[in-house]
Amino acid sequence: MSDISQLEDNTGYMQEFSPLTEGEQELAAKITDILNRTIRVLCTSCRHCMEECPIQVNIPNYFGLLNLYAVTGKKTNMYYQRYSMNHARASECLKCGRCERIYPQHIVIRQFLDEFAALYEG
Repeated sequence: MSDISQLEDNTGYMQEFSPLTEGEQELAAKITDILNRTIRVLCTSCRHCMEECPIQVNIPNYFGLLNLYAVTGKKTNMYYQRYSMNHARASECLKCGRCERIYPQHIVIRQFLDEFAALYEG
């Protein structure tokens, strides 16, 4: 937003705010449940883990591909090749654990990287 008219346009939708209906809340809960059961790694791609990775394993993008595979059952090797061009491959992880110590979601990163490497590199 660079001026007041954009601010007013962006906030104007809240003037007629109404909470979700009971039916909409139930639908949102069902969708949330389906997504939570489908997603393999609950990674938010905050990239904090990469700040500590000494070899720059592209953890968030690799987890995104693992989640995509969990949903579709299809590997996207082209994306893995692209993501690993300037970063270490998943199998190159040093298993130092530095990423897990800083990671706010408390995911066992090394375990999921092993799973990803087995799928994409195995």
